[in-house]
Amino acid sequence: MEGDEGGGEWGIERYLRDHFDLPAKNPSEEARRKWRSAVGKVVKNYRRRFRMIPDLDQRLQDEAKRRSIQVLTTLPLTFTITIIIIIIIIIIIIIIIIIIIRYY
Repeated sequence: MEGDEGGGEWGIERYLRDHFDLPAKNPSEEARRKWRSAVGKVVKNYRRRFRMIPDLDQRLQDEAKRRSIQVLTTLPLTFTITIIIIIIIIIIIIIIIIIIIRYY
């Protein structure tokens, strides 16, 4: 078989790679913007045509939110335990102050 020679790659895969420039399955953000701006000049009623397609600006905002949430949820456990211990110590100090004020 033709594809057995070169590192286990099939002949059809090599042929497609060599002879065709296949676009990416998930194009970049910039490519999507260019495509929408080009199509927007040709298509009638741009808003109706693209109402079911996600807004690229909104997608960026959602990604930023997702990243910030991931940062908050990936705080180290020792940091969380330290905060809990500090809160407990503050509560104990407040209770001691209240007891001292009451009896003196």
